[in-house]
Parts: sequence; C-alpha cells; structure tokens
Amino acid sequence: MAKVSIRVHSDVEEYGVMLKDSLQLTAEATEGFCSYIHGDPDIMDEQYNKIVLAHAQFLGILAQIRYNLEMPPQLE
Repeated sequence: MAKVSIRVHSDVEEYGVMLKDSLQLTAEATEGFCSYIHGDPDIMDEQYNKIVLAHAQFLGILAQIRYNLEMPPQLE
C-alpha cells in the first residue's frame, strides 16, 4: 500500500495536511493503476481518472495556499 509522509512546519500545518492527503490519493491511485497494467482495461481507466482528479485537487490546494498567503496591497 502506498504511504505518503511529509514534515510540515507548524506555521503551515493546516495546508500541509491538505497537501499530504491529496498526495496520498495520487499515490494510491497510481499504485492501483500500475497494479492493473496487464489487467482489466476498465479498472485501468478508473484508476487513471482517479490519478487525474487527485492531481487537479492538489493543484487547487496549491492555488488556494498561494491566494491565502499573498500579502494584501500596501496603501501609500
């Protein structure tokens, strides 16, 4: 079974957990896809779709983190 572990600084722990969970989904789907390479094409497609969805989720979390961590414009 695939297992992802990441050390995250306490200042960004809430984001680190979201990213770790998303990477865990990617790892599990990739493992499932690779285990069925010589197997049922329908299962391969299902696992591939899970990989794509997990990657999209990961990118969405990264975009959210960037947006939340940006400094507000300075007033002059």
